[in-house]
Amino acid sequence: MGFRAVLSNEFIDDYKDGMRIFSGINLQYMDISGIDLDDLVIKDSKIFFVNFRGCSLLNAKFINCEIFWGGFYNNNMKNVIFDRCKIDMTWFENVIFENSKMIQSTASWSAMLNSNSRELDTSSSTLFKFFTDPSQASPNDIEEFMHKMGPVVASLDMSIRAKFMEGLKSDLARYGVEAKPVETQDSGYAKDTGYKQTPVSYGSFVSDFSNAVINAYGMQQQKKKTPYER
Repeated sequence: MGFRAVLSNEFIDDYKDGMRIFSGINLQYMDISGIDLDDLVIKDSKIFFVNFRGCSLLNAKFINCEIFWGGFYNNNMKNVIFDRCKIDMTWFENVIFENSKMIQSTASWSAMLNSNSRELDTSSSTLFKFFTDPSQASPNDIEEFMHKMGPVVASLDMSIRAKFMEGLKSDLARYGVEAKPVETQDSGYAKDTGYKQTPVSYGSFVSDFSNAVINAYGMQQQKKKTPYER
């Protein structure tokens, strides 16, 4: 199945013009902030490195979507439905849920913090390493997560990868992680001897990484497929 690439301004303009159902689209490298997206329906689509910040997503539906490294921050997500979605490395923080459901979906290496997670019914879904409290993330979990990041970094275009690594170095240093050269074949990150990662800084690091990638691509809105999309 092919996916139609949609730019952030096109997506927002289409919604404002009355479109509510988006099907077979590819959204990537976007930061969507402060937008009313009530009754939005995205189905049979890929959502790759997209942050929704301070948005109203009342009655929104994500149907048969792949959501990879998504971010939902400070959103109203009452009556939201994730139906048959694959959710990976996605972050929910300060989200208001009410009568919301995750139906027959899978969610892995993701977190839902400072949110009323009990209002999201996940009983029919499969969750793996899905954290609802920072204390649930052990140092081993964090180290494994860092290794999983390697292929993501390697999938970025070379020029973007270099720019991204440059900007991320200072953030990594704050969390006791040293960035290796991007040519390395392992995860691309190494623990230093004083590695003291904590669950709280893990949360901040995930947000920093997502922001760094989105900002690195910026207005370029790369249309060529990444290894993840093939």
